[in-house]
Amino acid sequence: MTFTKDNARQALSSVPAPGKTGDLVSTGAVEWIAHCEAAVSIKLHLDQATRGSWDQVSAACASALVRAGAAAGQPITSVIVEFVDHAGTVLHTARSAASGGAASALPNPSGTPATTPAVTSASTH
Repeated sequence: MTFTKDNARQALSSVPAPGKTGDLVSTGAVEWIAHCEAAVSIKLHLDQATRGSWDQVSAACASALVRAGAAAGQPITSVIVEFVDHAGTVLHTARSAASGGAASALPNPSGTPATTPAVTSASTH
């Protein structure tokens, strides 16, 4: 089985949308998904009032995508989550990466957490 954007969308449907009833997909928060080999990039539109939870949301997205990749037989080693406004301007970016033995926000493909979770993030506004 190959990992696809549909697998990514299904994985993101397991992540609750902060400040709303439902998940990121059913609430329409997922604006865009790109996938190339072991990397996934997504754009989310969430209310700025939930800004304090964006790093937590990005870590939950990364975990869900890694699990989906492992289930599809294709490890996901890099996840970029961009939070955008209505016009599509990037307000905040969070990057998660996993590589042999390095600290990571992503669980290992075996499903066990990495030793030291870390999410690199930057706000532009």
